[in-house]
Amino acid sequence: MAMRNGKAVLCEKPAGMNAAEVVTMTEVAAQEGVFFMEAFMYRCHPQIARLLELIRAGEIGEIRHIKAALGFAAARNPASRLFDPALGGGGILDVGCYPVSAARLIAGAAIGRDFDNPTAVKGIGATGPTGVDEVAFGLLSFQSGITAEIAASVVITMESAILVEGSAGTIKLADPWVPGRNAGPSDSAIEITAAGTTRVEQVRSPHHLFAFEAELASRNIAEGKVQADAPALSHADSIGNAETLDRWRQELGYVTFAEVPKTNRRLPGSLPKGLPVIPKSPVEGLALPVSRLIIGADNKNDIGSGAIVWDAFMAAGGNSFDTGFVYGGGHHEVVLGQWIAARGVAKDINVIVKGGHTPYCSPHAVAAQLDISLARLGLGQAPVYIMHRDNPDVPVGEFVDVLNQLHLAGKIGIFGGSNWSPARFAEGRAYAQKHHLKPMSMLNNNLSLAVMEKPVWAGCVTSNTPAALHYLRDNNVTHISWSSQARGYFLPEALRNRLPADIGPEMCYGSPANEERRRRAEA
Repeated sequence: MAMRNGKAVLCEKPAGMNAAEVVTMTEVAAQEGVFFMEAFMYRCHPQIARLLELIRAGEIGEIRHIKAALGFAAARNPASRLFDPALGGGGILDVGCYPVSAARLIAGAAIGRDFDNPTAVKGIGATGPTGVDEVAFGLLSFQSGITAEIAASVVITMESAILVEGSAGTIKLADPWVPGRNAGPSDSAIEITAAGTTRVEQVRSPHHLFAFEAELASRNIAEGKVQADAPALSHADSIGNAETLDRWRQELGYVTFAEVPKTNRRLPGSLPKGLPVIPKSPVEGLALPVSRLIIGADNKNDIGSGAIVWDAFMAAGGNSFDTGFVYGGGHHEVVLGQWIAARGVAKDINVIVKGGHTPYCSPHAVAAQLDISLARLGLGQAPVYIMHRDNPDVPVGEFVDVLNQLHLAGKIGIFGGSNWSPARFAEGRAYAQKHHLKPMSMLNNNLSLAVMEKPVWAGCVTSNTPAALHYLRDNNVTHISWSSQARGYFLPEALRNRLPADIGPEMCYGSPANEERRRRAEA
């Protein structure tokens, strides 16, 4: 809300309860052009700048392993922010964010980057009587081959230090997190062991330890920047840190209130002011009009990440959601169902339920999967039901028959097919007319400004052909397009290049004709 009103924000760590919240804050900062920085004071201290110089100069050879910990013994108080789940308690969030951020910083410096994110996160620990993690140990591994041991606790006093092990020696920071708090304004020492000798470099300054952070943030704000200069945390650095904390918590099984359906909160200010309302269109057979933008629900693993997007979507005028029996092995339907129940919006939205995906594309599977999907979603009926695939080996009449049975049983409203050819779809409608049955009224194929040159997966069908588009118009068939944004084909080049080649847009949309469409769209 502060950023939406033009205010720069220096936010005490951790910036959010999970990575999704941090993504939201960094996106808002970028949209509004205001400064946002996660406040890890130690990252701004000269001690860290010197540590990075030593690593990059090869003072201890190639970096191989990192040890970082922060732990203290606090008296258990269920009402304290350290132990109360409703206040985001727990060691990983309160102090574990420090060793995680340090390990990622050092692993990045070793390969010439501002930070690096681990490819694997393993952890063990113990939760206390209130349910929060009180002690946590973790192991990180990076693509470079660097490994790290991390530890955090709010009930055990640990050696709160950083040890960097290289092929030719070690570097130790005995007071990395609050340098000088107990020894002077901000004095600290770095112990370097190499070639069999140890030396200690003193880092001295008359400034208070928090002055470095205040000065860095102030300078960046004065320069009109939206994120901090390294080694302070950039937006991407904060997101990567939060993602690692999420993975560490997951290893211990600690779920915060932000990921619990009954306590998950709404985030005010996530949408820009003055955003146009998503228009809606009536669709025959549906009680509610359908928003002209439909949001997918196939990639949210918990309500903590899903709710942020879905709340904003509804606030922007969206009311229609697309899901499928196979998404996330069924888990993504569960998460959407949790959000629907938590927000009490079952009667305010259109849920498109899909089932019958290859290889389980049969009349029996359609009926069986629908019952499971409705249970996951907590719904008595699917307002829209779409067959996720077609199976030409099954006579089309068998599919039309079972869909009508489900409609008459009150389990589905209107229905249609996804990745069905117009010819097969027309055959099904003809069968329904001949037998006085309700026809399939909705086709759900790929359709975008870019033409799908190569199927994303086997069995995918595009409606972006002259014949298909003429069929839709001539027969007044409602069409819902999947991948309407062509897997990011029209994103700015810098963002397109960040997408993995095996799932990126060029794989299926790369062609001279689509390049020309993109050029005209950009112009």
